[in-house]
Amino acid sequence: ARLTGRFAWLGAGVADAVLQQMIRQGRATRTPGGIALAGHGPQLSKAETRLLEELIAALRDASWQPPTVAQLAAGTAKNQAAVPQLLQLAAAEGLLVPITAEIYLHAEAERAMRNTLREGFGSAPFTVSQMRETLATTRKYAVPLCEYLDRVGFTRREGDQRVIVAADQT
Repeated sequence: ARLTGRFAWLGAGVADAVLQQMIRQGRATRTPGGIALAGHGPQLSKAETRLLEELIAALRDASWQPPTVAQLAAGTAKNQAAVPQLLQLAAAEGLLVPITAEIYLHAEAERAMRNTLREGFGSAPFTVSQMRETLATTRKYAVPLCEYLDRVGFTRREGDQRVIVAADQT
């Protein structure tokens, strides 16, 4: 929407039609972070690609209690300075979900969290403590996860409780 808005002078729908044609022709791709020209974007070295795969696997394995960015960086032998950028890249590609600047969830864990909360609470209000128990996590993670879910509109805070308001989202 932001990109097509910049080309509003072309007329309603023309910019969107051009983008759709570029995607069909393989000249552009649609990513969770937006639209990219095919073949353009970060070119990672083999070591960076391997490190990115390791980071994604570590976050997948950690589920709802992921290591922080600093912990992930400290756990790598090389390229520690690249860890934040690699995590941001994976988030832009939809593989990871930024919860805070220091906490990322694997996208599968984020979807599973939403499903678990839907199944556990439905439309009933719940507290941070109840969410913590349902997800078998600690308060260290439950609070930022609640704040994230409020921010993205999945839940709505009502005093000390939350209510799922986007039950149809995945």
